[in-house]
Amino acid sequence: MILFFKKIRMNLLKSNRIGKYLAYATGEIVLVVLGILIALQINNWNQNKLDQASLDDYLTSISRNIKSDIAELTTLREKRSNMAARVPYLFEIIEGKKYLSSEDIWLLSNTTIKLFELDYFIPDQSAYESLKNSGYLNKLRGEDLEFLIYQYYNLILEINMKEVEYNDSLKNAKNSFQDANFEYDYLFYQPEFIDFENELDEVQAIIRNIAEHPTTLRTWLESNTVAPLLAARYDNLRLIGEQIVSLINRDLKSLDSSTKGELVDFYDFNGTEGYPKVMQKGSPNYAFFKTGFAQSGSSSKWASSELNALNFHFKNMAWGVQYFTIASEAFTEKPSKDYSSFKTLRVEAKAPISGQELKIILKDAQDPDDGTETRVAIILSDEWQTYDIALSEFETADLTQLHMVVGFVFLENEQEVQIRTVEYIR
Repeated sequence: MILFFKKIRMNLLKSNRIGKYLAYATGEIVLVVLGILIALQINNWNQNKLDQASLDDYLTSISRNIKSDIAELTTLREKRSNMAARVPYLFEIIEGKKYLSSEDIWLLSNTTIKLFELDYFIPDQSAYESLKNSGYLNKLRGEDLEFLIYQYYNLILEINMKEVEYNDSLKNAKNSFQDANFEYDYLFYQPEFIDFENELDEVQAIIRNIAEHPTTLRTWLESNTVAPLLAARYDNLRLIGEQIVSLINRDLKSLDSSTKGELVDFYDFNGTEGYPKVMQKGSPNYAFFKTGFAQSGSSSKWASSELNALNFHFKNMAWGVQYFTIASEAFTEKPSKDYSSFKTLRVEAKAPISGQELKIILKDAQDPDDGTETRVAIILSDEWQTYDIALSEFETADLTQLHMVVGFVFLENEQEVQIRTVEYIR
């Protein structure tokens, strides 16, 4: 072949056809350059394919790690929430009962000991660290997936710091508790050593003395406040993690309409939107809301707690309202949050006698306290029922500046209701 081209070249030169020769030579150069470019392109394509395969492997490992994280988060969140939900009832036992039953003692002991346990969320970050060290993370630059991955692992750092703060406070409380040197404290730690048939009278003062100790009460209160804050962060992390897994499983780098819709439930602690979970398992969310009541006349008992339920008892008054409002550290008379993106107020309730009417109100920061707000009534059963109320029914409440996120109004007749859940649904 080479001899053939040389022969053609010589023939062109001999015939003095320089122009044609130069054109031919230029063509040869172009062919060589094109060949080199094609070879480089193929090499780059192969390298990109190998890089993409490596990136996919790292992302698959991250997805697997996140699934494991979410399983651990779910267990930890459930434990913290369950323990915090018991706290209002623990105070009810101590303040409302003169004589502790064996069930009361077991609950006081078990909950306090569980609260003293130092739980930490320990995520698996091995795949993420490997991805960072590999340099392949740059291949996601500018993509939604990159942003979500950074957000996920930054939120882990925030959660770890909050847990360290909380657990340090628990360690200090436990040390103070142990330093108190309670007499017969082993009976509180291990109620199985109590002969409840014959010794229940004798242990009353022992158990009550320990349960009413300031360290014990402080531990209960801190759990009731901190656990919801941690739970909200756990929920945020789960939401982000689930979307990362979804994108990786579908080989996507950018959010689509379905994934964006899921992330709308992410709660921004510094944002203007309100937190949706007002009460869970009968425990008011004191991290985000404060509760109180107003009444006319006198009553023997207004609110009391049961395990996983809150009782409201209306008696001997012309009117009464139990309310939950936005909590704020700012010097604002009526702090408010935006709930306009929500569509429904969900209430889980029951009454001792079916057919009782429960009036529910919402109030914005500008509403006067004169009873002119819209009242929406639901008819209660003597079994737990879930009631979904369209927020549009509360005509007088401006949802963009909601101050009272729920209020229960009672008028004239004696009435008792139990509430287990109050939350906002999109």
